[in-house]
Amino acid sequence: MKILIVDDGPRLRDLVRIALERAGFATLTAADGAAALIHARR
Repeated sequence: MKILIVDDGPRLRDLVRIALERAGFATLTAADGAAALIHARR
């Protein structure tokens, strides 16, 4: 299971990603809704 993190701010995206990965979660990131939909459809 992967968690998709979507935010237009790279700093917040990275902060959330790092925290989740340290907690043992796999993550994907996207900067906007269009990129998030591409990830979600894979």
